[in-house]
Amino acid sequence: MSPPPWPQRLYRIVRTDPPSRDDFLSNWVVRERDIAAGRRPRSVPADGEALHMWSGISTYDSVAAAREQARRYRLGGFIATLEIPPGIGIRVEQTSRRADHYTLWGEPGTLLATVAEIQPV
Repeated sequence: MSPPPWPQRLYRIVRTDPPSRDDFLSNWVVRERDIAAGRRPRSVPADGEALHMWSGISTYDSVAAAREQARRYRLGGFIATLEIPPGIGIRVEQTSRRADHYTLWGEPGTLLATVAEIQPV
């Protein structure tokens, strides 16, 4: 059996240790929650690829890349190592101009269940 066409181990910047389902919500879901709660929602991207990525979650193919992004944009204090086996209902695509960036689409609970390890940024 051949390996999937993406890295089986990816790294997600998360806010909490242990991570929660909220660490695996897409920007679309966060926007909907903000609207429902009466908070000012995030702006929807106008760019086609950015809009496509907005419905998933960002991950990186190395701890170093995730750490760099977390520090640069203050996205969270931890990095979750995700072990992504094929056939569990998670779609993975290499996205953006960054060769090390991957977007995942799946249910937050399924994504959370792939966490194998947590480390501080």
